[in-house]
Amino acid sequence: MSVERSTAKYEQWLQERLKPNQEISDFQIKKKHKAMADDPFQFLRATFYRWAQLWPKECTELASQKEDVVFAIGDLHAENFGTWRDAQGRLVWGVNDFDEACRLPFTHDLVRLATSALLAADEDHLSISNDAICQCLVDGYANACRAGGGGFILDSAHQALRLLINDALETANAKTFWKDLQDENDYPLVSSKLPIDENVARFLSDSLPTGAKVTYRMVRKGKGLGSLGRPRFVALTEWKGGFVGREAKALVPSAVEWLNDPQSTEIGAEATLKVAIRSPDPWYQIRQGWVIRLLAPDAVKVDLKKLGKQVNEDSFARTLLKAMGWDAANIHLGSKEGPKLLNRLENLQSMKKAWLLNAAERMRDVVKDDFKAWRKAPADN
Repeated sequence: MSVERSTAKYEQWLQERLKPNQEISDFQIKKKHKAMADDPFQFLRATFYRWAQLWPKECTELASQKEDVVFAIGDLHAENFGTWRDAQGRLVWGVNDFDEACRLPFTHDLVRLATSALLAADEDHLSISNDAICQCLVDGYANACRAGGGGFILDSAHQALRLLINDALETANAKTFWKDLQDENDYPLVSSKLPIDENVARFLSDSLPTGAKVTYRMVRKGKGLGSLGRPRFVALTEWKGGFVGREAKALVPSAVEWLNDPQSTEIGAEATLKVAIRSPDPWYQIRQGWVIRLLAPDAVKVDLKKLGKQVNEDSFARTLLKAMGWDAANIHLGSKEGPKLLNRLENLQSMKKAWLLNAAERMRDVVKDDFKAWRKAPADN
């Protein structure tokens, strides 16, 4: 199946899986299609459904290892990391998007993460060799398995990581952050022409301070790539001297379910996060097919382009990649014991030390082929 056909079929399924009063956004879908033609890294981020088709064929031996199955992230890549405040008010860093969470071999997440890092390096977002990328991810993952996992609390430890991502946080531009969320072009007010389901409005208001006067807006712009097209809303209120915000995003089963059982109703995010070995985001909720989360200047997705020149220094790049590998293990350790994961990882390393590099380079080449095919396709695909 071509990438164009795969995209059309997935988007048709996505519309069918949304509730009757929801529709995918044509504006966002066009934006997504355009971004898919920007570079292979952006293409990978936007097309987990395509990856889900190709991974079992290209990495058959890894994909078929049933004893390796865990609660996996699914759509893991080098920009699927961000920050949040935990219940104790501490700044935490880690994987922050679980839209495609499902049960997969632990190697899947490592291969996809490594593939994305190789593509990011190709686009000069990381300055480190392919071999070093994979070794750092494996080292971070193995160290987490040995330690039994543990989250990244940036207020008290992990200062190198904190320094690295400081430029990506928007705390220095908090005023602009809230102003942008009130832009009528990107976040128009809900109305009879742009309605919000009353249940979604209730989910959002329930998450805000009691008695707050809430303004609801539709998300027209959208910040991610993989979830572009799904209905999104934000709720804003001025409360005791400052803004408070929440976002609601429609959830559907993972693209893996689309392939294996198109009628499945299983959404893996809640089960995956429930068992993860780290300090959770207390504002992240899943309610009747919607994910509700906090909006704040220091609760953001970390864009590699915002990391500054430090990410091109070898030591900082290694710090970041090892942390990524470690937090992937934090998720997996919720459903499989560390010694068992470590044993499987060490077996892979002993049989073929470059197993991750080989798999990631193979998947990178497949992604690039798809990217080239997408760019050659008609502009309105």
